[in-house]
Amino acid sequence: METGEPESALAHYSKAMEIRQTLLEEVGRTPAARRSVMLMHRMLGSVLGNPYYLNLGDAAAAAAHDRTALRTGEEPASEDPNNARARTDLAIAHWKLGAVLQDSNPRQAADSFRQAIALTREAIAKAPDNTDHRRNQTYNLIGLGHALRRQREFRGARESLEQALSMQQELSEADPARAQFEDDIPITLLEMGDLHRDIGDSALALETYRRAGTVSEHVAAGHPSDLSCSRYLAECYDRIGDSHRTQRQWQEATAWYRKSLAVWESWRARGVSNPYTRQRSAGTARSLQETEALLKGK
Repeated sequence: METGEPESALAHYSKAMEIRQTLLEEVGRTPAARRSVMLMHRMLGSVLGNPYYLNLGDAAAAAAHDRTALRTGEEPASEDPNNARARTDLAIAHWKLGAVLQDSNPRQAADSFRQAIALTREAIAKAPDNTDHRRNQTYNLIGLGHALRRQREFRGARESLEQALSMQQELSEADPARAQFEDDIPITLLEMGDLHRDIGDSALALETYRRAGTVSEHVAAGHPSDLSCSRYLAECYDRIGDSHRTQRQWQEATAWYRKSLAVWESWRARGVSNPYTRQRSAGTARSLQETEALLKGK
């Protein structure tokens, strides 16, 4: 999906699901066969509608797969409370369901994220040096922050996002060779900027979006073939443009929307075009057209 082909990914995962379902029928409901099917439900949910991935925008279909993955994951976790892998699988299933619900049903999403946080906290306590668990926890906290902000529970959202950012910075500083730790930081900064915006602090929101943009430019430059990194760069530019537009600074807003649109056009020039990129670039193009009109009528 990172190369910008979610439709191809969906076809691949759907075929893989058919094979795994057939295998499950042939060998029976062994732990390995059940887990194999659960993992494929998770992958299908991600490509269909998980907002943290390049996706096809079908949140309802994604939620159906994520609920199935969650039900499938609950069984082995309850059968053996000491099964660390099963409990980690369950934590990830809670996070994925929360992610696809965070805008349509933020209250239920917050419950899922809290479940993921509790399970991941257990995993970290048992394996404190496992950076994958700690990275997963940052995403749990980002999701909770988003869901709480959507419910206007701003204090809790701020605490969750600040904890996520602190963990991300610690991970990035402790292991600079793991580039993905820095890659995650703009996601949290964008959420923090949205929080400041919703609270009404437009100046701090713009400052935070600019911080996100600075980090994201560095990340995107280091991963020129990863559309997910370019996607967050474009989001940073859009948010900065939105901030200037809110302050009726049409010229500045226009300049940032042009930068965002250039990101998407660079991918189209490489032959990458899918529902996600087309929707995102069309939205930015509309914002650019509107601010250009306002600038001319100034």
